[in-house]
Amino acid sequence: MAKENSPSATGIAKDKLPKHRSPNYPGHGLADAIAETKTLFSHMVRHKVGLDVALSHLGFKSTSSSGKVHLAALRAYGLLEVIKNGHEPMVKLTSTAIDIVSPDYPDGHPTRLASIKHAALAPKLHAELWGKWKASLPPDDEIRRFLVRERGFYDKSVNDFIAQYKATLAFANLSDADMMPPADEDQTEEKQMETTHSPVKTSPAQPPTAPAMSPPKDGSPFISFPLPGGNVLEVRLRSKLSSKEFATVKKLLDLSEDSLVDPDKT
Repeated sequence: MAKENSPSATGIAKDKLPKHRSPNYPGHGLADAIAETKTLFSHMVRHKVGLDVALSHLGFKSTSSSGKVHLAALRAYGLLEVIKNGHEPMVKLTSTAIDIVSPDYPDGHPTRLASIKHAALAPKLHAELWGKWKASLPPDDEIRRFLVRERGFYDKSVNDFIAQYKATLAFANLSDADMMPPADEDQTEEKQMETTHSPVKTSPAQPPTAPAMSPPKDGSPFISFPLPGGNVLEVRLRSKLSSKEFATVKKLLDLSEDSLVDPDKT
């Protein structure tokens, strides 16, 4: 759990709504976040409720900065969304959260498992570390060096984050074989953390066209769709899917929106 004087806690105390500030990381691991999501689901189901009501469901007072750190963690994992409602903020569980905790998808269901993996990498710093090392993490000393020197972490909080990140990967059962794409570099903590260097975006006058994949020689299913800006959407399969498998693929694509979509692009 993030300490009261940690960057996450102070960022939330400054604003009523829990917001991600530097360094941007969840206050606790995914297992605890899902446990709290289950608690909220038992009270809220799919309804939106006031921020103070959600805090009370988790056993916190409306003025509790620790409670807001907990809600910020749920937001970081993509399990809770804030809905502006005049002067009073409202919150509701996301579709990812519902897929994880509702009885619609029991333990072991592919959609539930995919949603858990998506939630594990939803925090932008998690996605960045996954893109850098995947599940084959270097020694803790190297992770600590990277976070402190290159991501502006505080020495007192870095060890807690490393333990939380490793526990989250284990809970989600993520491995190098998982092909979940990392977050786009422009969407990582580098934009929001207090470091000495800020990335500079450059937009080429004419975006290069992505190289096309060659159709498989064995005649297995393959589709290719050209997209604006030089992008190409290509799908290669070993064999055709069942209707149920195709529905799962569509769900996985929806869950990958944060990794595939640049919100600054028009």
